[in-house]
Amino acid sequence: MGKLEMEIKKLMFQLEIDGISVRFIWVRSHRGIEGNDIADFNAKIAALEVPLPEATPWFPPTDLKKKIAAELTKQWRVEHENYHAGQRYVRMFPPPRLSAWFSNMPLRPKMFFKIISRLRTGHCCTKKYLLRIGKTDSELCELCSVTEDEQHIFMECPRFNITREKLFEEVSKSVAQPFNLELILQLQDVTIYDAIVKFCEDSDVTL
Repeated sequence: MGKLEMEIKKLMFQLEIDGISVRFIWVRSHRGIEGNDIADFNAKIAALEVPLPEATPWFPPTDLKKKIAAELTKQWRVEHENYHAGQRYVRMFPPPRLSAWFSNMPLRPKMFFKIISRLRTGHCCTKKYLLRIGKTDSELCELCSVTEDEQHIFMECPRFNITREKLFEEVSKSVAQPFNLELILQLQDVTIYDAIVKFCEDSDVTL
């Protein structure tokens, strides 16, 4: 809708509020219709005698929407590259896009996305994270006496050696060893993600 049409609609709306009904009828020009000829004559006189005002740039809303979306996406990407959490966040998360990171993945249970999302963000129920939010008094693994984080659970702690063998076997089909948890999470490989979720289930690990 152009600027002129918008002004006409605005005037029609005001007239309707005042109780005046407006009806548009097409009238053939140059047929001796008095009112039409008068309007045509006055328009020609005005065009010759009255200087036109300087045109005001006007863009349809669709053009502005595209421009705004492009600028917001650009700013989003700059903020992503300079995110305060550091380079781990940038590596773990792909450049911003309008769709979710799992939009191209096959349908999976809610728990699948819960586990993977927590691992990607680092907000897991590990001793290290629980200490940070004041839910435990120590970040140390009860068996190993070292910091219990995601890397320790999935890659190091001997409590899970048996289930870890199955995880490594599946991951090794796509990634050459040695690898760490951050690397395999970056791949966004649904097969590897399935193996990670299966490891949690078999190991009775709650994240």
